[in-house]
Amino acid sequence: MGSRRPIWLVALGCIVVLAALVPAASGQDWLQGRYDAVNSAFSPSALTATPQLLWTFAGKSQGIRLHPDSGSAVHAGVLFTSADKNPTDIEGNAWSEFYAFNAATGHKLWTYDPNVLGAKHDGLVAVDVDRALVIYPAHDGYLRALDEATGSLVWAFQACDVTVEVCDFEGGVTVANGHAYYVSNHDLFALDPDRAGPTVLWSFTRGPLTRGVATKPAVADGKVFFGGYEHFWALDELAGTMLWDRPTSQADFSYGFNAPHYQDGTIYASASQSGSKVTILTAISAATGATVWERVLRLGFTVKSAVGYGKWFLGFWKGGGQGGVIAFDLATGTEVWRFDRVGDAQVKVGPVNGGPAVADDKVVFGASDGNVYMLDQATGNLLWSFTTGETTHSAATVADGRFFIGSRKTFRAFGP
Repeated sequence: MGSRRPIWLVALGCIVVLAALVPAASGQDWLQGRYDAVNSAFSPSALTATPQLLWTFAGKSQGIRLHPDSGSAVHAGVLFTSADKNPTDIEGNAWSEFYAFNAATGHKLWTYDPNVLGAKHDGLVAVDVDRALVIYPAHDGYLRALDEATGSLVWAFQACDVTVEVCDFEGGVTVANGHAYYVSNHDLFALDPDRAGPTVLWSFTRGPLTRGVATKPAVADGKVFFGGYEHFWALDELAGTMLWDRPTSQADFSYGFNAPHYQDGTIYASASQSGSKVTILTAISAATGATVWERVLRLGFTVKSAVGYGKWFLGFWKGGGQGGVIAFDLATGTEVWRFDRVGDAQVKVGPVNGGPAVADDKVVFGASDGNVYMLDQATGNLLWSFTTGETTHSAATVADGRFFIGSRKTFRAFGP
Protein backbone atom coordinates (compact mmCIF):
# COMPACT_ATOMS: atom_id res chain seq x y z
CA MET A 1 0.00 0.00 0.00
CA GLY A 2 1.13 3.57 -0.56
CA SER A 3 3.55 2.43 -3.28
CA ARG A 4 3.83 3.32 -6.94
CA ARG A 5 3.18 0.11 -8.87
CA PRO A 6 3.30 -0.64 -12.60
CA ILE A 7 -0.01 -0.79 -14.44
CA TRP A 8 -0.97 -1.42 -18.06
CA LEU A 9 -1.60 1.75 -19.98
CA VAL A 10 -3.05 1.92 -23.45
CA ALA A 11 -1.70 4.94 -25.31
CA LEU A 12 -4.19 6.29 -27.79
CA GLY A 13 -2.45 9.24 -29.32
CA CYS A 14 -0.42 12.14 -28.11
CA ILE A 15 -2.61 15.11 -27.28
CA VAL A 16 -0.76 18.20 -26.28
CA VAL A 17 -3.39 20.90 -26.42
CA LEU A 18 -7.02 21.12 -25.37
CA ALA A 19 -9.52 20.71 -28.17
CA ALA A 20 -11.43 23.77 -27.02
CA LEU A 21 -11.67 26.19 -24.18
CA VAL A 22 -14.24 24.86 -21.71
CA PRO A 23 -16.06 27.15 -19.25
CA ALA A 24 -15.25 26.96 -15.56
CA ALA A 25 -17.58 25.01 -13.29
CA SER A 26 -20.42 26.61 -11.36
CA GLY A 27 -22.22 25.46 -8.22
CA GLN A 28 -25.14 24.46 -10.43
CA ASP A 29 -23.06 21.88 -12.29
CA TRP A 30 -23.35 18.19 -11.39
CA LEU A 31 -19.76 17.32 -12.22
CA GLN A 32 -19.53 13.74 -11.04
CA GLY A 33 -21.59 10.82 -9.85
CA ARG A 34 -23.34 11.81 -6.60
CA TYR A 35 -22.68 15.50 -7.44
CA ASP A 36 -19.33 16.13 -5.72
CA ALA A 37 -16.15 14.65 -4.25
CA VAL A 38 -17.93 13.87 -0.95
CA ASN A 39 -20.82 12.09 -2.72
CA SER A 40 -23.58 14.24 -1.25
CA ALA A 41 -25.95 13.95 -4.26
CA PHE A 42 -27.17 17.35 -3.01
CA SER A 43 -27.53 20.15 -5.55
CA PRO A 44 -28.03 23.87 -4.81
CA SER A 45 -30.22 24.08 -7.91
CA ALA A 46 -33.83 25.22 -7.72
CA LEU A 47 -36.34 22.51 -8.61
CA THR A 48 -40.01 22.99 -9.35
CA ALA A 49 -42.58 20.77 -7.59
CA THR A 50 -44.55 20.50 -10.85
CA PRO A 51 -41.95 19.54 -13.46
CA GLN A 52 -42.75 18.98 -17.12
CA LEU A 53 -41.16 16.54 -19.50
CA LEU A 54 -38.68 18.68 -21.48
CA TRP A 55 -37.06 16.21 -23.87
CA THR A 56 -36.29 12.56 -24.36
CA PHE A 57 -33.63 10.43 -25.99
CA ALA A 58 -34.79 7.00 -27.14
CA GLY A 59 -32.51 6.15 -29.98
CA LYS A 60 -31.05 3.32 -31.96
CA SER A 61 -27.51 3.06 -33.24
CA GLN A 62 -26.88 1.01 -36.39
CA GLY A 63 -30.30 -0.56 -35.83
CA ILE A 64 -29.45 -1.58 -32.25
CA ARG A 65 -31.72 -0.52 -29.38
CA LEU A 66 -29.96 1.67 -26.80
CA HIS A 67 -30.53 1.33 -23.06
CA PRO A 68 -29.68 4.59 -21.23
CA ASP A 69 -29.55 3.42 -17.62
CA SER A 70 -26.28 4.88 -16.29
CA GLY A 71 -25.56 7.96 -14.20
CA SER A 72 -24.89 11.36 -15.79
CA ALA A 73 -22.93 14.58 -15.29
CA VAL A 74 -23.62 18.19 -16.30
CA HIS A 75 -21.11 20.95 -16.98
CA ALA A 76 -21.76 24.38 -18.49
CA GLY A 77 -25.16 23.38 -19.86
CA VAL A 78 -23.93 20.13 -21.43
CA LEU A 79 -25.10 16.74 -20.18
CA PHE A 80 -22.86 13.64 -20.49
CA THR A 81 -24.38 10.18 -20.33
CA SER A 82 -24.28 6.76 -21.99
CA ALA A 83 -26.50 4.02 -23.36
CA ASP A 84 -25.88 0.30 -23.78
CA LYS A 85 -26.06 -1.48 -27.10
CA ASN A 86 -26.09 -5.26 -27.54
CA PRO A 87 -26.32 -6.50 -31.13
CA THR A 88 -26.63 -10.17 -30.14
CA ASP A 89 -28.54 -9.89 -26.84
CA ILE A 90 -25.95 -12.20 -25.31
CA GLU A 91 -24.67 -11.38 -21.82
CA GLY A 92 -21.22 -9.83 -22.02
CA ASN A 93 -21.55 -8.78 -25.66
CA ALA A 94 -22.83 -5.30 -24.91
CA TRP A 95 -20.90 -2.09 -24.93
CA SER A 96 -21.84 1.53 -24.34
CA GLU A 97 -21.94 4.59 -26.51
CA PHE A 98 -21.28 7.89 -24.77
CA TYR A 99 -23.03 11.18 -25.58
CA ALA A 100 -23.05 14.90 -24.95
CA PHE A 101 -26.41 16.68 -25.10
CA ASN A 102 -27.46 20.29 -24.78
CA ALA A 103 -29.05 19.95 -21.34
CA ALA A 104 -31.80 22.48 -22.11
CA THR A 105 -32.92 21.21 -25.51
CA GLY A 106 -31.71 17.61 -25.80
CA HIS A 107 -29.79 18.36 -28.99
CA LYS A 108 -27.03 15.76 -29.33
CA LEU A 109 -23.59 17.38 -29.59
CA TRP A 110 -21.40 14.31 -30.05
CA THR A 111 -21.29 10.52 -29.81
CA TYR A 112 -18.39 8.28 -28.81
CA ASP A 113 -18.62 4.57 -29.68
CA PRO A 114 -15.72 2.39 -28.46
CA ASN A 115 -17.07 -0.59 -30.45
CA VAL A 116 -15.45 -2.95 -27.95
CA LEU A 117 -17.36 -5.97 -26.63
CA GLY A 118 -17.67 -5.72 -22.87
CA ALA A 119 -17.00 -1.97 -22.73
CA LYS A 120 -20.33 -1.43 -21.02
CA HIS A 121 -20.88 1.55 -18.73
CA ASP A 122 -23.63 1.40 -16.13
CA GLY A 123 -21.88 3.33 -13.39
CA LEU A 124 -21.13 7.00 -12.79
CA VAL A 125 -19.35 9.60 -14.91
CA ALA A 126 -17.07 12.47 -13.87
CA VAL A 127 -15.98 15.69 -15.56
CA ASP A 128 -12.45 16.93 -14.95
CA VAL A 129 -13.06 20.61 -15.70
CA ASP A 130 -9.41 21.67 -15.54
CA ARG A 131 -8.37 19.11 -18.17
CA ALA A 132 -11.64 19.21 -20.15
CA LEU A 133 -12.08 15.44 -19.79
CA VAL A 134 -15.11 13.22 -19.30
CA ILE A 135 -13.99 10.08 -17.41
CA TYR A 136 -15.98 6.88 -16.98
CA PRO A 137 -15.38 3.20 -16.07
CA ALA A 138 -16.49 0.24 -18.17
CA HIS A 139 -16.84 -3.50 -17.65
CA ASP A 140 -13.94 -4.29 -19.95
CA GLY A 141 -11.67 -3.11 -17.12
CA TYR A 142 -10.77 0.31 -18.51
CA LEU A 143 -11.28 3.88 -17.44
CA ARG A 144 -11.77 6.03 -20.53
CA ALA A 145 -11.21 9.77 -20.81
CA LEU A 146 -13.00 11.64 -23.59
CA ASP A 147 -12.44 15.16 -24.80
CA GLU A 148 -15.26 17.20 -23.29
CA ALA A 149 -15.79 19.34 -26.40
CA THR A 150 -15.55 16.70 -29.14
CA GLY A 151 -16.05 13.27 -27.53
CA SER A 152 -12.82 11.92 -29.01
CA LEU A 153 -10.91 9.36 -26.96
CA VAL A 154 -7.97 10.96 -25.14
CA TRP A 155 -6.72 7.98 -23.14
CA ALA A 156 -7.71 4.60 -21.71
CA PHE A 157 -6.35 3.16 -18.47
CA GLN A 158 -6.55 -0.56 -17.64
CA ALA A 159 -7.52 -1.02 -13.99
CA CYS A 160 -8.60 -4.67 -14.28
CA ASP A 161 -7.80 -7.55 -16.66
CA VAL A 162 -10.92 -9.26 -18.07
CA THR A 163 -8.82 -12.21 -19.25
CA VAL A 164 -8.16 -13.02 -15.60
CA GLU A 165 -11.39 -12.06 -13.82
CA VAL A 166 -14.75 -10.34 -14.18
CA CYS A 167 -14.34 -6.56 -14.04
CA ASP A 168 -17.70 -5.53 -12.61
CA PHE A 169 -17.16 -1.78 -12.74
CA GLU A 170 -20.40 -0.18 -11.53
CA GLY A 171 -18.89 2.60 -9.42
CA GLY A 172 -17.50 5.97 -10.35
CA VAL A 173 -14.40 8.13 -10.55
CA THR A 174 -13.91 10.84 -7.94
CA VAL A 175 -12.13 13.95 -9.17
CA ALA A 176 -10.65 16.07 -6.40
CA ASN A 177 -7.73 18.47 -6.05
CA GLY A 178 -6.34 17.70 -9.49
CA HIS A 179 -6.38 13.93 -9.06
CA ALA A 180 -8.75 11.11 -9.97
CA TYR A 181 -9.55 8.20 -7.64
CA TYR A 182 -11.10 4.90 -8.63
CA VAL A 183 -11.77 1.58 -6.85
CA SER A 184 -11.19 -1.47 -9.04
CA ASN A 185 -11.59 -5.15 -8.12
CA HIS A 186 -8.57 -5.22 -5.84
CA ASP A 187 -7.09 -1.74 -5.67
CA LEU A 188 -7.87 1.91 -5.19
CA PHE A 189 -5.90 3.93 -7.73
CA ALA A 190 -4.89 7.57 -7.35
CA LEU A 191 -4.21 8.99 -10.80
CA ASP A 192 -2.85 12.14 -12.31
CA PRO A 193 -5.35 12.20 -15.23
CA ASP A 194 -3.14 14.25 -17.54
CA ARG A 195 -4.32 14.51 -21.14
CA ALA A 196 -1.02 13.09 -22.36
CA GLY A 197 -1.82 9.93 -20.41
CA PRO A 198 -2.63 9.09 -16.79
CA THR A 199 0.06 8.41 -14.19
CA VAL A 200 -0.51 6.17 -11.15
CA LEU A 201 0.45 8.29 -8.16
CA TRP A 202 -0.20 5.49 -5.70
CA SER A 203 -2.40 2.45 -5.24
CA PHE A 204 -3.85 0.70 -2.21
CA THR A 205 -4.69 -3.00 -2.23
CA ARG A 206 -8.05 -3.61 -0.61
CA GLY A 207 -7.87 -7.38 -0.51
CA PRO A 208 -8.34 -10.42 -2.73
CA LEU A 209 -12.13 -10.49 -2.77
CA THR A 210 -13.91 -8.70 -5.61
CA ARG A 211 -17.22 -8.11 -3.85
CA GLY A 212 -18.65 -4.64 -4.09
CA VAL A 213 -17.09 -2.50 -6.79
CA ALA A 214 -20.12 -0.25 -7.13
CA THR A 215 -18.57 2.34 -4.86
CA LYS A 216 -17.05 5.78 -5.43
CA PRO A 217 -14.45 7.18 -2.99
CA ALA A 218 -15.14 10.30 -0.93
CA VAL A 219 -12.31 12.83 -0.68
CA ALA A 220 -12.18 15.43 2.10
CA ASP A 221 -9.84 16.84 4.76
CA GLY A 222 -6.75 15.44 3.04
CA LYS A 223 -8.14 11.90 3.16
CA VAL A 224 -9.65 9.38 0.76
CA PHE A 225 -12.48 7.31 2.23
CA PHE A 226 -13.80 4.10 0.70
CA GLY A 227 -15.11 0.69 1.62
CA GLY A 228 -14.86 -2.91 0.50
CA TYR A 229 -15.41 -6.40 1.77
CA GLU A 230 -15.54 -6.37 5.60
CA HIS A 231 -13.57 -3.11 5.82
CA PHE A 232 -13.81 0.65 5.53
CA TRP A 233 -10.61 2.67 5.14
CA ALA A 234 -9.22 6.17 5.36
CA LEU A 235 -6.05 6.88 3.38
CA ASP A 236 -3.77 9.88 3.17
CA GLU A 237 -4.78 11.73 0.03
CA LEU A 238 -1.24 12.46 -1.14
CA ALA A 239 0.71 9.37 -0.05
CA GLY A 240 -1.93 6.63 -0.06
CA THR A 241 -0.86 5.41 3.37
CA MET A 242 -3.58 3.92 5.55
CA LEU A 243 -4.72 6.19 8.39
CA TRP A 244 -7.32 3.87 9.84
CA ASP A 245 -9.19 0.66 9.05
CA ARG A 246 -12.66 -0.03 10.42
CA PRO A 247 -13.89 -3.63 10.03
CA THR A 248 -17.59 -4.36 9.55
CA SER A 249 -19.40 -5.27 12.75
CA GLN A 250 -20.69 -8.47 11.10
CA ALA A 251 -18.80 -10.94 8.94
CA ASP A 252 -19.33 -11.28 5.18
CA PHE A 253 -20.68 -7.74 4.66
CA SER A 254 -19.27 -5.24 2.19
CA TYR A 255 -19.13 -1.44 2.28
CA GLY A 256 -18.40 -1.54 -1.46
CA PHE A 257 -21.97 -1.53 -2.83
CA ASN A 258 -22.73 2.12 -2.01
CA ALA A 259 -20.77 5.37 -2.26
CA PRO A 260 -19.87 6.75 1.18
CA HIS A 261 -20.78 10.31 2.18
CA TYR A 262 -18.69 12.83 4.10
CA GLN A 263 -20.34 15.64 6.03
CA ASP A 264 -19.06 17.76 8.94
CA GLY A 265 -16.32 15.36 10.01
CA THR A 266 -18.43 12.19 9.77
CA ILE A 267 -18.52 9.42 7.18
CA TYR A 268 -21.85 7.75 6.41
CA ALA A 269 -21.52 4.29 4.86
CA SER A 270 -23.83 1.34 4.31
CA ALA A 271 -22.78 -2.30 4.19
CA SER A 272 -24.76 -5.03 2.45
CA GLN A 273 -24.41 -8.77 1.96
CA SER A 274 -25.09 -10.75 -1.20
CA GLY A 275 -28.28 -12.79 -0.80
CA SER A 276 -29.10 -11.19 2.53
CA LYS A 277 -32.00 -8.96 3.56
CA VAL A 278 -29.87 -7.10 6.10
CA THR A 279 -28.12 -3.74 5.70
CA ILE A 280 -25.77 -2.09 8.19
CA LEU A 281 -25.77 1.71 8.37
CA THR A 282 -22.70 3.21 10.01
CA ALA A 283 -21.70 6.74 10.96
CA ILE A 284 -17.91 6.87 11.41
CA SER A 285 -15.60 9.56 12.73
CA ALA A 286 -13.57 10.74 9.74
CA ALA A 287 -10.66 11.60 12.03
CA THR A 288 -10.33 8.35 13.96
CA GLY A 289 -12.51 5.66 12.40
CA ALA A 290 -14.49 5.32 15.62
CA THR A 291 -18.18 4.43 15.38
CA VAL A 292 -20.52 7.38 15.98
CA TRP A 293 -23.64 5.25 15.62
CA GLU A 294 -24.72 2.10 13.81
CA ARG A 295 -28.04 0.56 12.80
CA VAL A 296 -28.85 -2.91 11.47
CA LEU A 297 -31.90 -2.91 9.20
CA ARG A 298 -34.06 -5.60 7.61
CA LEU A 299 -33.41 -4.41 4.08
CA GLY A 300 -31.78 -5.89 1.03
CA PHE A 301 -29.24 -3.89 -0.89
CA THR A 302 -28.75 -0.17 -0.49
CA VAL A 303 -26.97 0.83 -3.67
CA LYS A 304 -26.98 4.63 -3.80
CA SER A 305 -27.97 7.34 -1.33
CA ALA A 306 -27.81 11.09 -0.66
CA VAL A 307 -27.27 13.42 2.29
CA GLY A 308 -28.68 16.87 2.99
CA TYR A 309 -30.93 18.84 5.33
CA GLY A 310 -29.55 16.83 8.26
CA LYS A 311 -30.76 13.55 6.76
CA TRP A 312 -29.44 10.48 5.00
CA PHE A 313 -31.75 9.49 2.13
CA LEU A 314 -31.29 5.82 1.37
CA GLY A 315 -32.63 4.06 -1.72
CA PHE A 316 -33.20 0.36 -1.12
CA TRP A 317 -34.82 -2.90 -2.15
CA LYS A 318 -35.84 -5.65 0.22
CA GLY A 319 -37.06 -8.48 -1.98
CA GLY A 320 -40.48 -9.29 -3.32
CA GLY A 321 -40.18 -6.52 -5.86
CA GLN A 322 -40.41 -3.84 -3.21
CA GLY A 323 -38.15 -0.90 -2.42
CA GLY A 324 -38.28 2.81 -1.75
CA VAL A 325 -36.42 5.55 0.09
CA ILE A 326 -35.89 5.95 3.83
CA ALA A 327 -34.70 9.16 5.52
CA PHE A 328 -32.53 8.87 8.64
CA ASP A 329 -31.38 11.59 11.01
CA LEU A 330 -27.65 12.10 10.42
CA ALA A 331 -26.91 12.82 14.08
CA THR A 332 -28.65 9.82 15.63
CA GLY A 333 -29.52 7.33 12.89
CA THR A 334 -33.20 7.56 13.82
CA GLU A 335 -35.64 6.87 11.00
CA VAL A 336 -37.46 10.09 10.08
CA TRP A 337 -39.75 8.79 7.34
CA ARG A 338 -40.15 5.93 4.90
CA PHE A 339 -41.60 5.99 1.39
CA ASP A 340 -42.30 2.45 0.19
CA ARG A 341 -45.99 2.52 -0.70
CA VAL A 342 -47.99 4.99 -2.75
CA GLY A 343 -51.62 6.01 -3.30
CA ASP A 344 -54.86 5.10 -1.56
CA ALA A 345 -54.34 1.48 -2.55
CA GLN A 346 -50.89 1.52 -0.90
CA VAL A 347 -49.19 0.04 -3.95
CA LYS A 348 -45.65 -1.12 -3.31
CA VAL A 349 -42.86 1.11 -4.61
CA GLY A 350 -40.36 -0.82 -6.71
CA PRO A 351 -36.68 -1.30 -5.83
CA VAL A 352 -34.57 1.86 -6.02
CA ASN A 353 -31.18 0.98 -7.48
CA GLY A 354 -29.98 4.23 -9.02
CA GLY A 355 -30.22 6.37 -5.95
CA PRO A 356 -31.94 9.66 -5.10
CA ALA A 357 -30.82 13.23 -5.71
CA VAL A 358 -31.68 16.06 -3.31
CA ALA A 359 -32.34 19.69 -4.24
CA ASP A 360 -34.57 22.56 -3.17
CA ASP A 361 -36.21 20.61 -0.31
CA LYS A 362 -37.05 17.76 -2.67
CA VAL A 363 -35.90 14.19 -3.23
CA VAL A 364 -36.07 12.77 -6.78
CA PHE A 365 -35.42 9.19 -7.89
CA GLY A 366 -36.58 6.44 -10.21
CA ALA A 367 -37.73 2.95 -9.30
CA SER A 368 -38.00 -0.37 -11.09
CA ASP A 369 -41.81 -0.06 -10.95
CA GLY A 370 -41.50 2.31 -13.91
CA ASN A 371 -42.10 5.55 -12.02
CA VAL A 372 -40.05 8.64 -11.28
CA TYR A 373 -40.90 10.13 -7.88
CA MET A 374 -40.45 13.51 -6.22
CA LEU A 375 -40.86 13.71 -2.43
CA ASP A 376 -40.85 16.44 0.18
CA GLN A 377 -37.51 16.00 1.94
CA ALA A 378 -38.92 16.95 5.37
CA THR A 379 -41.93 14.62 5.41
CA GLY A 380 -41.43 12.05 2.67
CA ASN A 381 -44.81 13.01 1.22
CA LEU A 382 -45.26 12.46 -2.51
CA LEU A 383 -45.21 15.75 -4.44
CA TRP A 384 -45.18 14.45 -8.01
CA SER A 385 -44.65 11.31 -10.03
CA PHE A 386 -44.24 10.37 -13.68
CA THR A 387 -44.97 6.97 -15.19
CA THR A 388 -42.35 5.87 -17.72
CA GLY A 389 -43.60 2.35 -18.35
CA GLU A 390 -39.99 1.19 -18.11
CA THR A 391 -37.77 -0.03 -15.30
CA THR A 392 -35.69 2.88 -14.06
CA HIS A 393 -32.30 2.07 -12.54
CA SER A 394 -30.16 5.10 -13.26
CA ALA A 395 -29.17 7.68 -10.67
CA ALA A 396 -30.94 11.04 -10.85
CA THR A 397 -28.91 14.12 -11.83
CA VAL A 398 -29.92 17.72 -11.03
CA ALA A 399 -28.55 20.91 -12.62
CA ASP A 400 -29.80 24.38 -13.54
CA GLY A 401 -33.41 23.80 -12.48
CA ARG A 402 -33.71 20.50 -14.36
CA PHE A 403 -33.30 16.85 -13.46
CA PHE A 404 -32.34 13.94 -15.67
CA ILE A 405 -32.88 10.21 -15.40
CA GLY A 406 -32.56 7.18 -17.66
CA SER A 407 -34.90 4.21 -17.92
CA ARG A 408 -34.75 0.91 -19.78
CA LYS A 409 -35.28 2.45 -23.22
CA THR A 410 -35.54 6.22 -22.74
CA PHE A 411 -33.52 9.04 -21.23
CA ARG A 412 -35.66 11.94 -19.94
CA ALA A 413 -35.15 15.53 -18.87
CA PHE A 414 -37.64 17.28 -16.60
CA GLY A 415 -37.95 20.91 -15.56
CA PRO A 416 -40.14 23.99 -15.43
